[in-house]
Amino acid sequence: GMKGVSCLAWRPCSASQLAVGCMAGVMVWTVDPTSMVSRPSTSCVSKLLRAGHSPVTSLAWSPCGRLLASGSPADTNLVIWSPSSETCEPLRRVGGGGVSLVRWSGDLGRLFCATPGSTFRVWSTGEWSCERWTVGGGRGRVAAAQWSPDSSQLLFATTEEPVLYCVSFMGVGEAAI
Repeated sequence: GMKGVSCLAWRPCSASQLAVGCMAGVMVWTVDPTSMVSRPSTSCVSKLLRAGHSPVTSLAWSPCGRLLASGSPADTNLVIWSPSSETCEPLRRVGGGGVSLVRWSGDLGRLFCATPGSTFRVWSTGEWSCERWTVGGGRGRVAAAQWSPDSSQLLFATTEEPVLYCVSFMGVGEAAI
């Protein structure tokens, strides 16, 4: 079932699909926005489940709505779902713990992924390679993050410092803080 809900994300370019991260994994609900029914039927939900990928605590749709990224602090894989076909591709990496926060850039080019620890990664979605970063001095973790409207900068805040950080992406493979 859908217990322990921790995040919600409307599918872009869709007025009727809502992804829900919960203890079991990801549930994608299709709801009729004009319906007066307050409790949609279970026939309106598709379950995106993967062994070991729970609880899901962060979701991010690609801006076009074709892909859905999900993160679980208990799974070292960042999972990229294709909800239309109910298939997924786990992005494996070495070290750094699970996934606590995901944010897709508006241009589809990058995907931010934070761990429950001090590590975070920025994935290049073209070849699905990533750069690994550590929060200053390894103290604290990323608490919140957001891409700039033009996708050239990633702003984030940590749990331990009263500072807003900015990572600028100049070109392919180039970044500066």
